[in-house]
Amino acid sequence: MVNEVIENRVDELMEEGKQSKVHGWDSKVILTTIVDEFGEDAYDQAWSYIKHKCGVKEGSKKWREPDIELIDEEWDKSREAHEDAVREYQYQQLEEDENNY
Repeated sequence: MVNEVIENRVDELMEEGKQSKVHGWDSKVILTTIVDEFGEDAYDQAWSYIKHKCGVKEGSKKWREPDIELIDEEWDKSREAHEDAVREYQYQQLEEDENNY
């Protein structure tokens, strides 16, 4: 049953990607989401299911397995950049407020 839930979620994420402005999905994004939602134990199942959906045979070198540590690093960089942008915006708002008084 858990396998079916993970596979259904992968299908949902693929469909969301197809419906997005990009009109496609990224396995790294899907795997990161699956790990966030279901834990690291779900990674292998999700990765195997993605390859199966795309017709990639097990053991094929057609696709390189995403590096989960690299995904985590990129996520951290993205989060830090967002936090920096929010802080900068708040600082600018404070400066504007001080200038208006």
